[in-house]
Amino acid sequence: MAGTRRIPKTSGNLGDPSSISLSPSMLPPLVLVEGFCSISSSASWGPFESFLHPITENDITSNVEQGSHKKRRFIFASVGPVSSLHDRACELYYALKGGRVDYGEAHSSEAGHSRYGRLHEEGLYPEWSANNPIHFLGHSMGGPTILYLAWLIQQGHFGKSAHLDMILSVTS
Repeated sequence: MAGTRRIPKTSGNLGDPSSISLSPSMLPPLVLVEGFCSISSSASWGPFESFLHPITENDITSNVEQGSHKKRRFIFASVGPVSSLHDRACELYYALKGGRVDYGEAHSSEAGHSRYGRLHEEGLYPEWSANNPIHFLGHSMGGPTILYLAWLIQQGHFGKSAHLDMILSVTS
């Protein structure tokens, strides 16, 4: 199909779980990427983390008291609700890592907008790397946004420090 871009696999899947260096009490974060005209926040999605971390009576008597109850951080990533896939993918990367959104010189010229966007003084997950990868959950247009982000990473859009092993999974 013309215009289709394939994301090459690195070592059988997007991320290599054997290289993860998280604390023993934490699981890799899960990032929710909003869809077209969506709002991504705990106000709209409710107490999502309570669903991810239900504590049972057994947990209270055994795991929690011993400090071994693993938790997963849940991150709501906000991107332009009506932006192009390219712009949304760039906004997602910089929302997580921090820094000024760089849409790229060629894309900006072609799209007729500024090369640079919003400044994220502090990223939502600035330690995001191949050693600290994340899971993605895309709602509606969030799924293609994540796949486009992976393609941009593979193309080197964000530099040599960005690698596909930063992404453990994509669910849409």
